[in-house]
Amino acid sequence: MFNIKKLIKLIFLNKNKTMSKELKINVPEGFEIDKDNSSYDLIIFKPINNEEDKYKAMSDFLFKMFNNTVVKLTGEKELTYFRLDGYDVNKPNSNVYLFRQDLKNGILLVRYQLIWQVFKERFGFNHNEIRDFIRDWVETNLNWKGLTPINENNL
Repeated sequence: MFNIKKLIKLIFLNKNKTMSKELKINVPEGFEIDKDNSSYDLIIFKPINNEEDKYKAMSDFLFKMFNNTVVKLTGEKELTYFRLDGYDVNKPNSNVYLFRQDLKNGILLVRYQLIWQVFKERFGFNHNEIRDFIRDWVETNLNWKGLTPINENNL
């Protein structure tokens, strides 16, 4: 869980000088820049409260996770999506999976600590909201129909 003190970044600039270069700021997931209270010398992050912004941040998070995967056939009708960073073909049991697509049983197993828990803690969604969001997201963006997302803690 994030410490709120770490999520507020202050940037002090010399008011007698103009900025000569553009700053790139990484906004933590689940937060946005508070445009009403920020200025050129103070940038404040605030939690995303707008439901539409939450859904966009959650969608961006899933796109990022899927774009950073290695896909492997792990069963007759089962595909597993592993994290690309740290993936080792020589040590298959040490690789961290993000998603396991079980086509035979219509299940999308979702890694709890890396995905499900993020939606629960950062965005405040309950179990059913997370399941419905992931199901709708994979149907819309990946054209995966008829899969029910579950987290590994519910097996």
